[in-house]
Amino acid sequence: MLGVLIEEDLGDHAFTDAHVVDVDQVVSTLRNVPIAACCAHAGLDEALVRRATRRVFDEETNGEGLASVVEAFNQGWQVEVGPMMPAADYLDGLDEIPGLREAAAGLAGGDSPARLASAIEFILEGLHLHNRLNKREGESGARFQAA
Repeated sequence: MLGVLIEEDLGDHAFTDAHVVDVDQVVSTLRNVPIAACCAHAGLDEALVRRATRRVFDEETNGEGLASVVEAFNQGWQVEVGPMMPAADYLDGLDEIPGLREAAAGLAGGDSPARLASAIEFILEGLHLHNRLNKREGESGARFQAA
């Protein structure tokens, strides 16, 4: 379930930075874990995992600054994410969506591309789980857009 911890950015960044060698490479590898397939294999209800994610999202973000993120999507922004996408690619439009950098930085606990990418994906997934964004799954990843 390390993949869930990484995908949902639930880890203790200070601890992993201090105790894990090549943490960015480890995180990048774990981000490729297919959560749905792992849930099925482990006999876990994916919906329950998603509800737990929602609860963590609510605790970590308190909805602060996310109205402007949703508004940017309502004005036409779309974001694609995927397991093979380099973390640095997540940062390309980061400053174009008001409030996203601040929200991601607040969750990331650092400014490395891997941390910010994880935080961005966590925010987008949380907004989707709260029906504030649509998510379309594809072969190479997912696209988030206005609900």
